[in-house]
Amino acid sequence: MTRIPRIPLAKPQLGSVPGTWAHTTIKTRFEDILKSILNDNDFSSEIVSNIKCLMEEIPNGIIRNLLGNNAPDISDWNNYIKPHLGKNWFQPPWFFTENYFYRRILEATKFFIGHENTRVDPFNFQKQKGLYSAKREINDLWNTIDIWQKSGMKFSEILKKVILIDLWGNQSDLSLWPADNKNKPNHKNPLEASSHILINDINKLLNYLLVKGTHERIDFLIDNAGFELICDLAFADIIIKNKITKEIRFHVKKHPTYVSDAIEKDIHFSIN
Repeated sequence: MTRIPRIPLAKPQLGSVPGTWAHTTIKTRFEDILKSILNDNDFSSEIVSNIKCLMEEIPNGIIRNLLGNNAPDISDWNNYIKPHLGKNWFQPPWFFTENYFYRRILEATKFFIGHENTRVDPFNFQKQKGLYSAKREINDLWNTIDIWQKSGMKFSEILKKVILIDLWGNQSDLSLWPADNKNKPNHKNPLEASSHILINDINKLLNYLLVKGTHERIDFLIDNAGFELICDLAFADIIIKNKITKEIRFHVKKHPTYVSDAIEKDIHFSIN
Protein backbone atom coordinates (compact mmCIF):
# COMPACT_ATOMS: atom_id res chain seq x y z
CA MET A 1 0.00 0.00 0.00
CA THR A 2 1.33 3.44 -0.93
CA ARG A 3 1.04 6.00 1.85
CA ILE A 4 0.45 9.58 0.73
CA PRO A 5 1.90 12.38 2.92
CA ARG A 6 -0.80 14.42 4.67
CA ILE A 7 0.92 17.66 3.67
CA PRO A 8 2.73 18.48 0.41
CA LEU A 9 6.42 17.58 0.49
CA ALA A 10 8.88 20.43 0.14
CA LYS A 11 10.88 20.59 -3.06
CA PRO A 12 14.27 18.85 -2.76
CA GLN A 13 17.25 20.95 -1.73
CA LEU A 14 19.63 21.69 -4.58
CA GLY A 15 23.36 22.24 -4.30
CA SER A 16 23.13 24.81 -7.07
CA VAL A 17 21.74 27.45 -4.66
CA PRO A 18 24.67 29.52 -3.24
CA GLY A 19 24.61 30.12 0.51
CA THR A 20 22.87 26.83 1.30
CA TRP A 21 24.29 23.96 3.35
CA ALA A 22 24.12 21.76 0.25
CA HIS A 23 26.13 24.20 -1.89
CA THR A 24 28.80 24.69 0.80
CA THR A 25 29.13 20.94 1.33
CA ILE A 26 29.61 20.14 -2.35
CA LYS A 27 31.96 23.05 -2.89
CA THR A 28 34.04 22.76 0.31
CA ARG A 29 33.23 19.88 2.68
CA PHE A 30 33.50 17.12 0.08
CA GLU A 31 37.08 18.17 -0.68
CA ASP A 32 37.91 18.32 3.05
CA ILE A 33 36.56 14.79 3.55
CA LEU A 34 38.61 13.44 0.65
CA LYS A 35 41.77 15.16 1.93
CA SER A 36 41.15 13.63 5.34
CA ILE A 37 40.79 10.15 3.81
CA LEU A 38 44.13 10.60 2.02
CA ASN A 39 45.84 11.78 5.22
CA ASP A 40 44.37 9.01 7.38
CA ASN A 41 45.15 6.01 5.18
CA ASP A 42 48.21 4.41 3.64
CA PHE A 43 46.58 3.66 0.29
CA SER A 44 48.26 2.33 -2.84
CA SER A 45 49.28 4.85 -5.48
CA GLU A 46 46.34 3.67 -7.63
CA ILE A 47 43.77 4.41 -4.89
CA VAL A 48 45.42 7.76 -4.11
CA SER A 49 45.11 8.64 -7.79
CA ASN A 50 41.44 7.57 -7.80
CA ILE A 51 40.65 9.82 -4.83
CA LYS A 52 42.47 12.78 -6.35
CA CYS A 53 40.56 12.29 -9.62
CA LEU A 54 37.29 12.28 -7.68
CA MET A 55 38.36 15.48 -5.93
CA GLU A 56 39.08 17.19 -9.26
CA GLU A 57 35.73 16.03 -10.66
CA ILE A 58 33.71 17.90 -8.01
CA PRO A 59 31.70 20.07 -8.60
CA ASN A 60 31.86 20.68 -12.35
CA GLY A 61 32.45 17.12 -13.59
CA ILE A 62 29.53 14.99 -14.71
CA ILE A 63 27.54 12.37 -12.84
CA ARG A 64 28.33 8.96 -14.34
CA ASN A 65 27.45 5.32 -13.67
CA LEU A 66 29.39 3.42 -11.03
CA LEU A 67 32.15 1.07 -12.10
CA GLY A 68 32.90 -2.45 -10.86
CA ASN A 69 30.43 -5.26 -11.43
CA ASN A 70 31.56 -7.07 -8.26
CA ALA A 71 29.69 -4.68 -5.95
CA PRO A 72 26.33 -6.11 -4.76
CA ASP A 73 24.51 -2.78 -5.14
CA ILE A 74 25.81 -1.80 -8.58
CA SER A 75 22.62 -2.40 -10.60
CA ASP A 76 20.42 -0.64 -8.07
CA TRP A 77 22.78 2.33 -7.92
CA ASN A 78 22.97 2.70 -11.67
CA ASN A 79 19.16 2.80 -11.75
CA TYR A 80 19.22 5.60 -9.16
CA ILE A 81 21.77 7.46 -11.27
CA LYS A 82 19.83 7.30 -14.57
CA PRO A 83 17.82 10.55 -14.12
CA HIS A 84 21.02 12.46 -13.28
CA LEU A 85 23.49 11.13 -15.86
CA GLY A 86 25.49 13.93 -17.46
CA LYS A 87 24.54 16.55 -14.86
CA ASN A 88 27.22 18.27 -12.80
CA TRP A 89 27.40 17.72 -9.02
CA PHE A 90 25.35 20.82 -8.19
CA GLN A 91 22.34 19.94 -10.34
CA PRO A 92 20.71 16.79 -8.83
CA PRO A 93 18.74 16.89 -5.57
CA TRP A 94 21.09 17.24 -2.61
CA PHE A 95 20.09 13.91 -1.05
CA PHE A 96 21.17 12.05 -4.19
CA THR A 97 24.44 13.97 -4.55
CA GLU A 98 25.59 13.35 -0.98
CA ASN A 99 24.88 9.62 -1.11
CA TYR A 100 26.46 9.37 -4.56
CA PHE A 101 29.59 11.08 -3.24
CA TYR A 102 30.07 8.56 -0.43
CA ARG A 103 29.37 5.65 -2.76
CA ARG A 104 32.01 7.00 -5.17
CA ILE A 105 34.50 6.95 -2.28
CA LEU A 106 33.94 3.19 -1.94
CA GLU A 107 34.49 2.83 -5.69
CA ALA A 108 37.69 4.91 -5.54
CA THR A 109 39.08 2.91 -2.60
CA LYS A 110 38.12 -0.44 -4.22
CA PHE A 111 36.15 -1.40 -1.13
CA PHE A 112 34.22 -4.25 -2.74
CA ILE A 113 37.28 -5.90 -4.30
CA GLY A 114 38.71 -8.82 -2.34
CA HIS A 115 37.45 -10.83 0.64
CA GLU A 116 34.98 -9.20 3.00
CA ASN A 117 37.31 -9.62 6.01
CA THR A 118 40.15 -7.70 4.33
CA ARG A 119 38.15 -4.68 3.16
CA VAL A 120 39.47 -1.32 4.28
CA ASP A 121 37.06 1.15 5.84
CA PRO A 122 38.33 4.54 4.60
CA PHE A 123 36.83 6.21 7.69
CA ASN A 124 38.24 3.77 10.25
CA PHE A 125 40.96 6.14 11.51
CA GLN A 126 38.46 8.93 12.20
CA LYS A 127 36.09 6.55 13.98
CA GLN A 128 38.81 5.13 16.24
CA LYS A 129 40.18 8.61 16.89
CA GLY A 130 36.68 9.73 17.88
CA LEU A 131 36.42 6.80 20.29
CA TYR A 132 39.79 7.45 21.92
CA SER A 133 39.19 11.19 22.15
CA ALA A 134 36.05 10.45 24.18
CA LYS A 135 37.85 8.19 26.69
CA ARG A 136 37.15 10.49 29.65
CA GLU A 137 33.47 10.86 28.68
CA ILE A 138 33.20 7.07 28.33
CA ASN A 139 34.66 6.49 31.80
CA ASP A 140 32.39 9.19 33.24
CA LEU A 141 29.36 7.60 31.61
CA TRP A 142 29.96 4.11 32.99
CA ASN A 143 30.96 5.41 36.44
CA THR A 144 27.86 7.61 36.60
CA ILE A 145 25.53 4.74 35.65
CA ASP A 146 27.25 2.57 38.27
CA ILE A 147 26.70 5.25 40.94
CA TRP A 148 23.02 5.58 39.98
CA GLN A 149 22.53 1.80 40.23
CA LYS A 150 24.18 1.62 43.67
CA SER A 151 22.38 4.69 45.04
CA GLY A 152 18.93 3.14 45.25
CA MET A 153 17.57 5.37 42.48
CA LYS A 154 14.42 3.93 40.89
CA PHE A 155 15.24 1.91 37.78
CA SER A 156 12.72 3.89 35.70
CA GLU A 157 14.63 7.11 36.52
CA ILE A 158 17.97 5.52 35.64
CA LEU A 159 16.52 4.24 32.37
CA LYS A 160 15.13 7.67 31.53
CA LYS A 161 18.53 9.30 32.11
CA VAL A 162 20.33 6.68 29.99
CA ILE A 163 17.83 7.12 27.11
CA LEU A 164 18.44 10.89 27.11
CA ILE A 165 22.21 10.34 27.16
CA ASP A 166 21.84 7.97 24.20
CA LEU A 167 19.75 10.55 22.34
CA TRP A 168 22.47 13.20 22.67
CA GLY A 169 25.20 10.78 21.61
CA ASN A 170 24.47 11.90 18.03
CA GLN A 171 26.48 15.06 18.75
CA SER A 172 29.50 12.88 17.92
CA ASP A 173 28.66 12.69 14.19
CA LEU A 174 32.08 12.77 12.49
CA SER A 175 30.73 13.79 9.08
CA LEU A 176 29.81 17.13 10.68
CA TRP A 177 32.51 17.51 13.33
CA PRO A 178 35.82 15.61 12.96
CA ALA A 179 37.14 13.89 16.07
CA ASP A 180 39.44 16.78 17.03
CA ASN A 181 36.93 19.58 16.27
CA LYS A 182 36.51 21.87 19.30
CA ASN A 183 33.33 23.52 17.98
CA LYS A 184 30.95 20.55 18.04
CA PRO A 185 27.84 21.00 20.21
CA ASN A 186 27.84 19.65 23.74
CA HIS A 187 24.48 19.74 25.50
CA LYS A 188 25.61 18.27 28.83
CA ASN A 189 23.36 20.46 30.97
CA PRO A 190 20.06 18.49 31.37
CA LEU A 191 17.84 21.59 31.24
CA GLU A 192 19.58 22.92 28.14
CA ALA A 193 19.42 19.49 26.51
CA SER A 194 15.68 19.20 27.21
CA SER A 195 15.03 22.62 25.68
CA HIS A 196 16.45 21.36 22.35
CA ILE A 197 14.12 18.33 22.10
CA LEU A 198 11.31 19.14 19.66
CA ILE A 199 9.05 16.15 20.42
CA ASN A 200 9.48 14.08 23.57
CA ASP A 201 7.69 10.73 23.88
CA ILE A 202 10.11 9.32 26.46
CA ASN A 203 7.34 8.45 28.93
CA LYS A 204 5.58 6.35 26.27
CA LEU A 205 8.87 4.58 25.61
CA LEU A 206 9.42 3.94 29.33
CA ASN A 207 5.90 2.56 29.71
CA TYR A 208 6.56 0.22 26.80
CA LEU A 209 9.96 -0.98 28.03
CA LEU A 210 8.93 -1.49 31.65
CA VAL A 211 6.28 -4.09 30.84
CA LYS A 212 8.51 -7.00 31.86
CA GLY A 213 8.29 -10.39 30.24
CA THR A 214 6.84 -9.12 26.98
CA HIS A 215 10.01 -8.34 25.03
CA GLU A 216 11.66 -11.37 23.44
CA ARG A 217 14.02 -9.09 21.51
CA ILE A 218 14.72 -5.37 21.20
CA ASP A 219 16.33 -4.08 18.01
CA PHE A 220 18.62 -1.06 17.77
CA LEU A 221 19.08 0.78 14.47
CA ILE A 222 22.67 1.92 14.90
CA ASP A 223 23.86 5.20 13.39
CA ASN A 224 27.36 6.37 14.31
CA ALA A 225 30.45 4.69 15.77
CA GLY A 226 32.51 6.34 18.52
CA PHE A 227 30.92 7.80 21.65
CA GLU A 228 27.43 7.55 20.15
CA LEU A 229 27.85 3.77 19.81
CA ILE A 230 29.12 3.60 23.41
CA CYS A 231 25.86 5.29 24.49
CA ASP A 232 23.89 2.67 22.51
CA LEU A 233 25.89 -0.08 24.25
CA ALA A 234 25.17 1.49 27.66
CA PHE A 235 21.44 1.56 26.90
CA ALA A 236 21.53 -2.05 25.63
CA ASP A 237 23.57 -3.19 28.63
CA ILE A 238 21.18 -1.78 31.20
CA ILE A 239 18.04 -3.27 29.64
CA ILE A 240 19.70 -6.69 29.28
CA LYS A 241 20.97 -6.71 32.88
CA ASN A 242 17.56 -5.71 34.19
CA LYS A 243 15.80 -8.41 32.16
CA ILE A 244 13.75 -5.99 30.07
CA THR A 245 14.50 -8.25 27.11
CA LYS A 246 16.17 -11.60 26.45
CA GLU A 247 18.03 -10.46 23.37
CA ILE A 248 19.42 -7.28 21.78
CA ARG A 249 20.03 -7.08 18.04
CA PHE A 250 22.13 -4.27 16.58
CA HIS A 251 21.51 -3.35 12.94
CA VAL A 252 24.51 -1.63 11.35
CA LYS A 253 25.45 -0.54 7.84
CA LYS A 254 26.59 -3.30 5.49
CA HIS A 255 29.43 -1.06 4.30
CA PRO A 256 30.84 2.35 5.30
CA THR A 257 28.43 5.08 4.25
CA TYR A 258 28.97 8.47 5.86
CA VAL A 259 32.15 9.20 7.83
CA SER A 260 31.09 7.84 11.20
CA ASP A 261 28.42 5.28 10.27
CA ALA A 262 28.94 2.07 12.23
CA ILE A 263 29.63 -1.25 10.52
CA GLU A 264 29.97 -4.63 12.25
CA LYS A 265 33.71 -4.22 12.90
CA ASP A 266 33.03 -1.02 14.86
CA ILE A 267 30.76 -2.91 17.28
CA HIS A 268 33.47 -5.47 18.09
CA PHE A 269 36.20 -2.83 18.31
CA SER A 270 34.15 -0.66 20.69
CA ILE A 271 33.31 -3.58 23.01
CA ASN A 272 36.93 -4.73 23.07
